[in-house]
Amino acid sequence: SLVLGLALQPILGNFFSGIVISLEQPFRINDWIQVGEARRDGVDGSGDDALVGRLGLSLPIWRGKYQGANAAAEARARAAQASRRARDQDLAARAAVAAADLAAARRTQRLHADDLVPRAQQALEAMTAAYQAGQATLAEVITAQRTLLDLELTLLAARRDLLVAAADRDAALGVVPRPAPTSERTGP
Repeated sequence: SLVLGLALQPILGNFFSGIVISLEQPFRINDWIQVGEARRDGVDGSGDDALVGRLGLSLPIWRGKYQGANAAAEARARAAQASRRARDQDLAARAAVAAADLAAARRTQRLHADDLVPRAQQALEAMTAAYQAGQATLAEVITAQRTLLDLELTLLAARRDLLVAAADRDAALGVVPRPAPTSERTGP
């Protein structure tokens, strides 16, 4: 063991000197180092430039820690990608539901505005005329009027549903709503 210690002494001395030089970095690129007198007389430039070598040794002391950190970073990246895919799928589903709701609200609004309410108005007018001619009762007129009012109320609800469905669709697509126009009031 004494022989091994004596044999390793210059190697270990150079190794630790290299570590100190690496940590302190007293030399920079293009620095001139004066190494002494020329080694060969008569040879121009002999002794001007020093040849410096470096030998590195990678010790596996923290390899497991670095591998663990890399695995954790890769797992976080995969989780972020999965979260983004889930969020994209959720937004696509919300947009599809909002588009279907919007189409249904448009159909309901058109049905009431273009067909059911005008027919109920005609039925009320006909029932009123029949009542005035003595061919219908007051209860029949009131029933026709109630039917018209119910359909008009349903039409208003369909218009509201149409606006809500359009707002839901815009929110799912990320459309920023425009501010509503303001009206100026003068007095109570």
